[in-house]
Amino acid sequence: RERRAARRVADLLVELGPTYVKLGQIASCRRELVDTEWAPPLQRLQDQVPAFPGGEAELRRRLGRRFEERFEAVDGAPVAAASLGQVHLATLRDGRRVAVKVQRPNLKAIYDKDVALLRTIFKALDRFKVSVGVDQAWGAIFDDAADLLYREIDYRCEAAHAREFAENFRDAPWVTTPEIFDDLSTEHVLTMAYVPGVSLKDVAAIEADPSLDAKSLARNLARCYLLQFCRHGFFNTDPHAGNLAADAAIPKGRLIVYDFEQAARLDENERAGALMLLEALLDEDAELCVDAFSTMGVLKEGYDREAIVATVADNFRAGRVATGKGAARRGATAAA
Repeated sequence: RERRAARRVADLLVELGPTYVKLGQIASCRRELVDTEWAPPLQRLQDQVPAFPGGEAELRRRLGRRFEERFEAVDGAPVAAASLGQVHLATLRDGRRVAVKVQRPNLKAIYDKDVALLRTIFKALDRFKVSVGVDQAWGAIFDDAADLLYREIDYRCEAAHAREFAENFRDAPWVTTPEIFDDLSTEHVLTMAYVPGVSLKDVAAIEADPSLDAKSLARNLARCYLLQFCRHGFFNTDPHAGNLAADAAIPKGRLIVYDFEQAARLDENERAGALMLLEALLDEDAELCVDAFSTMGVLKEGYDREAIVATVADNFRAGRVATGKGAARRGATAAA
């Protein structure tokens, strides 16, 4: 019954449009928000959203003369469709294969309408104070989220994020991201090299491919995010499996990161707090967890430390937090 209800909600979010699909995508990755029965139906919103018709026509309209001058052919059926747009494979006149993301028509107007309604709802939540110390100004939180949503619909931001990620990992042969074609990218179109891979969602395919090593891929994924958080201070904030793949052409499989619509930065205190939090999770140390939260600046001034420590400890005891209890701290933090 729960699974059936979740499927209905997922279908409703698709009907409501891209803003609500994006909210469903976020919820599908947050197990503290949805239980195990709800997560799978919502996860299909990550990469199984209905495509919109006329993708090639929209691409022609957005690129103008550049389309006629540079493109030899565009595959009619998209290979992927998501909340903001869809991806078509294409061949350039010089023979190179590319993946072209084209945005859904009239997306900003849809966002304007939906965001105005949702902002009213979130600001109303400020009347209900339930936190024991975490700063939960819901109106401000939504304003920050809305700012991120609007940045997502400018593909020039995504292109800049991908370039920065590529530069940060230029010396790491175990991870890559497709090269961006700046001259064929705009606010509404993103053209990148076609880099095929086996989706990390397809565990059976990874385990069946002798050229791939699931454990190596898992280690590299963890290493990739530790380095983003703790060394570079710049990280992809949408790491669901639909955005990740394994390149079987590289021994054991090279990690491919496809999507940089969402990214964020950590300042020095936040990076130090992230390292502290990692250590606290490995040791299930509630006191150190709260120290990490304080260092990162996520607690309100005058917070009730004793109450928060007790809450964190309760979560550890109940097994609600997946930790590295028993793991060697030195080995787990070496990548950072």
